[in-house]
Amino acid sequence: MKWCVRSVFITLGLVLPSLILDSNRETNKAWAGDFKLLEIVQQTQPSDRFLQPESEPIQPLPEERKPVITPTETQPSPPLETPDLTISVRQIEVVGSTIFTPKDWNPIIEPLAGKTVTLAQLQEAADQITQLYVENGYITSRAVLGEQEIVDGVVQIQVIEGRLSEIKIEGAPRLDNYVRSRLELGAKTPLRPNRIEDQLLLPK
Repeated sequence: MKWCVRSVFITLGLVLPSLILDSNRETNKAWAGDFKLLEIVQQTQPSDRFLQPESEPIQPLPEERKPVITPTETQPSPPLETPDLTISVRQIEVVGSTIFTPKDWNPIIEPLAGKTVTLAQLQEAADQITQLYVENGYITSRAVLGEQEIVDGVVQIQVIEGRLSEIKIEGAPRLDNYVRSRLELGAKTPLRPNRIEDQLLLPK
């Protein structure tokens, strides 16, 4: 009877460690399975699921360019074919000027009146009147002798005042009417480019 009890205890003692070992193995497998499941979940769930797509930066509207004014400046008079030709001058008339008066050009022409002068001297007087316009901003105006028949010693110097003949706007369709109206305000005769630029620089 004692032997049977001892045998039972021995048998149980052998079985229990085996059960404990098996239990530990199952637990370890379960933990390992949990770790693997956690790892799989972490890999399958993107970390950036709450990130919003980056929006493209707003590009500024292109700056509207103002028209560039490039007036043709007054060119010097061509050389005379007979600069040494002499003319008896009794009087010099300046015609065509709407800006200046005789008091402005008399200092230029009076020294030649009542004298016999060369054609080159008369041309120089016309160039000085042109320079009077240029110095006051009227760079598209000029004075010329022109072809004429001198009668009784009266010589005419013709002033051709520059004017705006056409307005052509490119590259600013939305501002076409606005720019055109401003140009017309500044495009008085004789043409003075600075006046046009001042109109374009005024606020809307």
